[in-house]
Amino acid sequence: MFEIPVERVAGDNAPLSGAVSAMLDVPDPAHIGTSRQVAAVFGENKTMQSPPDSRHTAASFVVDYDEPAVEQLLLELRTQYGDRPTVSELTDFVFAHIEDKNYLRDFDLASRVAASGAGDCTEHAVLLTALARATGHSARIAIGVLLLEYEDDIGAYGHAWTEIYDGDSWQLADATKPQSEDIVIRPRYLPMITLDDEGPGYTLDFMRLQRLQPSKVSQIANASH
Repeated sequence: MFEIPVERVAGDNAPLSGAVSAMLDVPDPAHIGTSRQVAAVFGENKTMQSPPDSRHTAASFVVDYDEPAVEQLLLELRTQYGDRPTVSELTDFVFAHIEDKNYLRDFDLASRVAASGAGDCTEHAVLLTALARATGHSARIAIGVLLLEYEDDIGAYGHAWTEIYDGDSWQLADATKPQSEDIVIRPRYLPMITLDDEGPGYTLDFMRLQRLQPSKVSQIANASH
C-alpha cells in the first residue's frame, strides 16, 4: 500500500454517501511524463465486470494452493469453518493468519504467505484468493485504489484485494479489513486491473497498472453531484 495525494471538492463538506466520484491524475500515453484527468467512481463493493472462467478456480504459480504450506493451512481452515467457508469466514481467517502485518514483502506467492504469516495488502489478497479457490470459489486478485474516509479526513492508497464470485456476481473481499480500524468510517474501492498473468512473469502485468495508477485523486464528492 502506498499513499496517494487527495483533495475534496473545494467548499464541499457534506457527508459522503456510499459511492463517491473523483478525478484521477493518470499518465498521459500521448505525452510521456505528463498526466491527464479521468473521472472515476469509488464504491464499497466495486468490482471488475469480466465474468469468471476456469483460471479463477485453478492453482497457478502465484496462487499455488496445491503446495504443502497452503494445504496445511486449509486443514486449519476446514477444522474451524467446514469444507465451504463463507467469504466473511475466509476473510477473517486470512486476517488472523497474517499476524506480522508489514511492508517488507514484495509480492509473495500464496505458499510463502501461508508459511510466513507476514505481509501487506498483496500478501493478504494472494492468500485469500488461494484459500477461496481451494474451497470451491472462483476468485481473483484485484489491484487499484482504496479510499478511506476518516472522521475529518480522506486518504487514498494503492492497494490490492480479492474478488470472489458468489454464483451471480463478484463480491469484494479485503483481508486487511480496513473497516475494522476504529479511525476508519468507510472504505471505498476502485479496481484498476485484475492480475490476469499468474505465471512466473506475473510482474509484467504491473505494466498495465503503471499506465492507470493515479498520482492524485481530486474533486472527491458524492457520486450524485
